[in-house]
Amino acid sequence: RFAHRAGWTVIMAPFFIGLLSGLVLVVYARAIGLTREAGFFPTLLGAIASFYVVFAIEDGASGSVLTLHIGLFLGFIALATAGYRVWYWFTCLGLVLHAGVDLLIHYVPGDPSPDWWGLYCLSLDLVLAGSMIWLRPRTHPAEQER
Repeated sequence: RFAHRAGWTVIMAPFFIGLLSGLVLVVYARAIGLTREAGFFPTLLGAIASFYVVFAIEDGASGSVLTLHIGLFLGFIALATAGYRVWYWFTCLGLVLHAGVDLLIHYVPGDPSPDWWGLYCLSLDLVLAGSMIWLRPRTHPAEQER
């Protein structure tokens, strides 16, 4: 949709703004110690995944579109929960999968998200996933309890 109506600069601006937003968020969170909290990245994954539900409600989307977005949201919440409680890498996987959803969701009929959102969120997701890899803890709290 978006690529057919705008030039390269307009298309890529959301991508680069998402990259910058992700970097600022991670630097800020690292500076105040949030990245050391086991729940930081899982909470971000859940919050990010909820935006498509918000877009569907705001757009007055059909029941099937709303159901799709609620289902995706619940799937990402499940990955975030598994990442927090079981294995750190489930959250990282969730962020990478969410980037894939951002890339493909515009092909779903009735997609309610703004045209710019997919590239913005895709780049944000990838920065967060990369940060999880870079900042990975030596042991996960769930592994320490075993």
